Amino acid sequence: MPELKQKDIIHEYSGLRAKLIEPGSLNEGDFVVEENPERFIHLLGIESPGLTAAPVLASKVREMIGSHVKLQKNLKYNPKRKRRIRFSELSKDEKARLIKKNPDYGVIVCRCEEVTRKEIIDALNNPLGIRTLKGIRIRTRAGMGRCQGSFCMPKIMELAGNLDFTLKGVGSKICSCKLRE
Repeated sequence: MPELKQKDIIHEYSGLRAKLIEPGSLNEGDFVVEENPERFIHLLGIESPGLTAAPVLASKVREMIGSHVKLQKNLKYNPKRKRRIRFSELSKDEKARLIKKNPDYGVIVCRCEEVTRKEIIDALNNPLGIRTLKGIRIRTRAGMGRCQGSFCMPKIMELAGNLDFTLKGVGSKICSCKLRE
């Protein structure tokens, strides 16, 4: 396809998952929820409807765990969380208001996805932590646009400081240098 240029290809949107085939059968296994003797719970062969089925799957897993441990409802749990600000989705007035409030909203780190310095800093300060560049991508979309991070990755790494950043985890180290003293 000579009309398809390299710059038109965005490779971030592919995936891989286990597909089960029952021994001696041509039928594919799907939505397998099982517990092994070490009490490790497997959820296998869950395709696209997995998100829709998530509440039922969670109930099944809770039931399996409850057969071994006494579970108590956390009355302080709040299932709602404050929505993350996506600068690119705001109106011009809302953007101006945010920039006036915090100038880091006015510094675009990822041009393709219009992700700001403030959004990257917020992601880095996430209470769950970020250990990979992929974690930044998932939380902010930085690096997921047309350039696939060739523009913003150095800026993100500079903001991250001396974190031992990998692309996807063990074995995918981006660099072995210190970015800040």
